[in-house]
Amino acid sequence: MRNNCIFCDIKQKGIIKEEQILEEGGAFSILLSLHPATRGHSLIIPKEHYSSLAEIPEDLQGLLFSAAIRQGEKLKDRLGAKAYIVRANDELYKLETSKGHIGHIHIHVIPRYSAGDNIIDVPEIAELNKLKKAREEILGKYHG
Repeated sequence: MRNNCIFCDIKQKGIIKEEQILEEGGAFSILLSLHPATRGHSLIIPKEHYSSLAEIPEDLQGLLFSAAIRQGEKLKDRLGAKAYIVRANDELYKLETSKGHIGHIHIHVIPRYSAGDNIIDVPEIAELNKLKKAREEILGKYHG
C-alpha cells in the first residue's frame, strides 16, 4: 500500500460505489469505471500496489490478463459488445500527471459496440443509475 494512491485506499475512503463492484477476488477487484469510455468499461485492479507492469509477479500477470479476457467475453455475452480492448498504462502517470493518471497499475477492459465507437478518456463521472444497470446486466441480474 502506498501513500496518496487512490486505488490502495479506495475502500477506506469510500470512493468505490456499490454500483461499480463486479468481482472482488483475492488478488484483485473488477470494477466498472467511473469514467467509462463505453458502457461496461471495466477496471481490473490488483490489491497490492505496483507502479509498473514489470513489477507485477508473473503468476499475478497471468491471473490479471485471464481476468481481463474473461471480463471482455462477459461484456460481449451480456452487453452485446462486438469486441473489446484490453489496455494497461505502464507508468503513464509519470508522463501525464495533469490528466490525473493513477500510479497504481490497472487494466482497462473497454467494450466496443461498433467501428464508430469513440474511445477517449472521459472526464465526467458516470451516472450511478447507468452503472447500476450495466452492473446488473453484466452480473446477469437485470430483468427490465
